[in-house]
Amino acid sequence: MLNRKYLYICTELHAEYLLISDYEETTPSLAELDGKYIKKLKMIMALGHDQTREFQPLNKFLTTLVNLTSLRCSQVCNNDMLKIISKTCPYLEEVYIEMCTDVDDEGLYHLSGYIPSQETYSNIRDGAKVPVKSGCKRLKTVNCEYTCAGARGAAMLLHLCPVLEELLIPPDVNMGDVFTLLHGTNTDRYEEVTTRYALRVLNNYMELDEDILALIVRTCPGLKDISLRCNGVERKDRNLLANLLGLKTEVLNVKNCSMSALLWYLEQRGSDIKSLAIQHLSMAPMSLTFTRSHLQDIIKICPKLENFTLKLNNSPIQPDRPYSSFGSNLVYFTSLTHLTLEGLSITHEDLSVLISKCNTLLELHILILNLEMLEDNVLYEFLSSGCLQSLQSLYLHRPLLTYEGLKRLIRDCPKLHTVGPLSSW
Repeated sequence: MLNRKYLYICTELHAEYLLISDYEETTPSLAELDGKYIKKLKMIMALGHDQTREFQPLNKFLTTLVNLTSLRCSQVCNNDMLKIISKTCPYLEEVYIEMCTDVDDEGLYHLSGYIPSQETYSNIRDGAKVPVKSGCKRLKTVNCEYTCAGARGAAMLLHLCPVLEELLIPPDVNMGDVFTLLHGTNTDRYEEVTTRYALRVLNNYMELDEDILALIVRTCPGLKDISLRCNGVERKDRNLLANLLGLKTEVLNVKNCSMSALLWYLEQRGSDIKSLAIQHLSMAPMSLTFTRSHLQDIIKICPKLENFTLKLNNSPIQPDRPYSSFGSNLVYFTSLTHLTLEGLSITHEDLSVLISKCNTLLELHILILNLEMLEDNVLYEFLSSGCLQSLQSLYLHRPLLTYEGLKRLIRDCPKLHTVGPLSSW
């Protein structure tokens, strides 16, 4: 009953944000509500078996959301809902769909404003215009990673939403297929393509062909946030990264990338990078390593780096040389605000190079293999250095901290508001 009262009060008092979290309790009242003042809607719920019956009140409510700009759904979205949204919400800018297997390409077609035929994509490749009557033309962000959508639906969104900046598709869908649907597979014609898209984020879980990546970069000159899966072979990875040299990339996430190739790229574009993630996946080539020398090079050539993520898949930071051998040339990170370390072994010296000179560190996420490194004396040293004074969020998995160590952590980090996971402490 409280949830029904909450929804009634929010809509009657013209609230701009609405959260629906208990669908069974609110179903009877949804059809009676007017959501014309709502700009942000978030729905979190699990549905029963009779989805047709349960969706009717919600669908009626959706037809009133004429000023909606943001929609977030978890386990409560389908193609019919997106059809209603596409016709009702001309100001919609972002859509996040999570764990909704009832959403597929048809739902994305509705958002784009056009249901394609078998010939539509070939017509687009030939330069034909698509007659669009509805659709969400102000969409900037669409996240459908956890749906059954595919390349065809994503292609229509990209083609028909002129200001779309971020399009996140399921991991088993290759973004390269989206672009070949729109521009064909004849690489000789790619240099003739004049189409430009507004994409600023490229997130792809699969390896991309060099020619396809070149096409993506050519048609999306505003890309700033790029996630690539590489091959692990220096020559191939360098050729892949060479396509990015003309972009002003600020966020770079590379998976299975040869460090020689990555450092070659960073030497030319590292001054623009603010966030860098290096990941070695479970199927990474055995030849891939990350050394202390690599860390020193990254610190030197990425002076603006604020966010650094290192995930090495059960490998250490290789001590190819002692830090003392760097002498006066030894450098430390100084501008990091976020640091994530997962699946690796590190020494006290490694951690010191990473954080001891960072007075602006806000978030520290450490899930390492050598748990004995995370004990009181190590913590006390970093607390005394002042590098944790601005810390707000701390994730340590199974640290060997005592009760006294925890008390000092809380005392010396006055801005700390998130600590965990406590179940492992």
